[in-house]
Amino acid sequence: MLRASEIIGTNAHLSLLPDPLHPVLTFSSTTMSGLQISRDLGSVTITITASGTAVATGVSIKTSILQDIVTGLSSFANKADLLILAAGGTVPRLVMTNVVLYIDRSLSSASLQAGGLQVSFS
Repeated sequence: MLRASEIIGTNAHLSLLPDPLHPVLTFSSTTMSGLQISRDLGSVTITITASGTAVATGVSIKTSILQDIVTGLSSFANKADLLILAAGGTVPRLVMTNVVLYIDRSLSSASLQAGGLQVSFS
């Protein structure tokens, strides 16, 4: 799961191919505040947090379409951006607040710079 108080992404695009049930949300670059990434492994949860602003390029998040829609409705600053993404368009500047993205498939980035990066196990 990826949580952030704010994500500002450039050139956001939602690709439904090759698997329309698990689309890929991509950004050419993003700036994230309050970043927290966690993964429950059953007996332990790994959490990565950044105390400063995180900047990433080439970001790709693959999740289920239902989770994307739920997240979009609750966190997109401009609800019309969700419609543009759903129609296969690209949003030049996507702003999301109080973000919770369920990463049930994959998360990747070409680069990530994050201040105060910490890893914890619970």
